[in-house]
Amino acid sequence: YSHITCINRICIGNNVLMGRKVFITDNAHGASDYKLMGIPPNLRPLYSKGPVIIEDNVWVGEMVCIMPGVTIGKCSIIGANAVVTKDIPPYSVVVGPNATIKKTIKK
Repeated sequence: YSHITCINRICIGNNVLMGRKVFITDNAHGASDYKLMGIPPNLRPLYSKGPVIIEDNVWVGEMVCIMPGVTIGKCSIIGANAVVTKDIPPYSVVVGPNATIKKTIKK
């Protein structure tokens, strides 16, 4: 039940565990441009803000959305229902719809 859509690059590292209904995209139907808004979304040219990189040993929870131009650092945990719109440092625990970093796992 997951959905991955790519026009640029999506790289998923080794030993990544994903829950169900995960959405990963590196693109959208058009840039946020006034001229394009008059065109039906399905007819707008695809646009990528950058690749998605998920490093090794990441755990992605159920119903997580990972948006374009994001790197998720190694050994991170992305909690259920998070919407990841910015880079996540390695060893982070992220929760909530704003993908808030709750803690960093230390030695």
